[in-house]
Amino acid sequence: MRILIKNGRLVSYNSKELIKVDILIINETINRIEFALDVDADIIINATGKLIFPGFIDVHTHLREPGFPHKETILSGTRAAAKGGFTTIFCMANTSPVVDNTDTYKLILEKSANEGKIKVLPVGAITKGLMGKELSDMLGMKQLGAIALSDDGHTIKNTQLMREAIELAGNLNLKIIDHCEDSYLANHGSMREGSCAEKLIIRGIPAETEDIIVARDIILAELTGVPIHLAHISSKGSVELIRRAKANGVPITAEVTPHHLVLTELDVTLTDTSTKCNPPLGTDSDRSALIAGIKDGTLDMIASDHAPHAKYEKNVAYEKAPFGMIGLETSVPLVIDRLVHKGLLDWFDLYRVYYLNAAIAFGLPSSGLFPGSIADITIIDQTKKVEISKAFLESKAENSPFLGLVLMGCATEAFVNGKLVLQDGKVI
Repeated sequence: MRILIKNGRLVSYNSKELIKVDILIINETINRIEFALDVDADIIINATGKLIFPGFIDVHTHLREPGFPHKETILSGTRAAAKGGFTTIFCMANTSPVVDNTDTYKLILEKSANEGKIKVLPVGAITKGLMGKELSDMLGMKQLGAIALSDDGHTIKNTQLMREAIELAGNLNLKIIDHCEDSYLANHGSMREGSCAEKLIIRGIPAETEDIIVARDIILAELTGVPIHLAHISSKGSVELIRRAKANGVPITAEVTPHHLVLTELDVTLTDTSTKCNPPLGTDSDRSALIAGIKDGTLDMIASDHAPHAKYEKNVAYEKAPFGMIGLETSVPLVIDRLVHKGLLDWFDLYRVYYLNAAIAFGLPSSGLFPGSIADITIIDQTKKVEISKAFLESKAENSPFLGLVLMGCATEAFVNGKLVLQDGKVI
């Protein structure tokens, strides 16, 4: 198969240029990148005015399979990822059974290979059953290709066990992804503690719930010398802690979600439980700190924390609803519309946070696009408007606070191993 991409603008991170190019893909790899190519091809993609990136990576999603196919499946979740322009995603271990052993890990690998639209990298559990008491079969999952471990949704309270996990993971060249939440201080709250929670009469969660565990993990990373990745950072205090730690050479990386970059506690209403997420939406001061953290490199990646739930599960009283919102389809359009078009981020920032930093932190190919490289490619049309509607979504779930929004900028094409999986905004 020969595919020719014509007249696109390659986002060159090193030179900070948008370079007009044609790209010839033959089978799985990029064959040529030149200013103008006049060659035969089976498929020609007109990318005039569009931006060409290495394939986007989302390091934090929940595909819910096995165990919860009423929420999402590997097929529907990877279709949602392709729709959003992602070519590689990590899926978390909080399935049923939990991904804490080789049998379950192998099951997800096989289903992803057979049914997935894009590349799926399962994240194994740190502890058996996510219980925080006994370490999982790290070595077995590593031998099957695991690159990361997480008890996402839970924090290991036993700091000695966490140290042992970090050190063993380091010896196996596995990255720990930590969910930073002091559950005792969270005290079964449902939104950020403060005046908004008081007005809505909802039990609040202090920002320090996150900050305390971020501080602990920074200390452990410094103590062990082993890199740790911090999931879904949401507070100004955490950003400041991570910034100081990085300045001191502590091996820490961190991610932030699109919803924490564009929403605040003021967006919470009792009638829309899709705004209930963990960590909860913060203040405008938090949001500004998160954006600044992305811009200056304190925060390394944008990750969706795509957390689908069935409609009936969310259609309950706010405090009884499960945490989480979907985000694979909306991540890139939100960031382009609300941050890039407003001058808060630029296209080179997107290159960092949706590709480069994830590739480096987790040991994935990070050389970008060049002749001979695997053709994982995301093409963005910064002028295309999309309405976030039920018809737009590929996910089985609809728990998004962004339904009804019209956003400017989205992925229109995506290639995985040279195979076109998204064309003109439609999943193939």
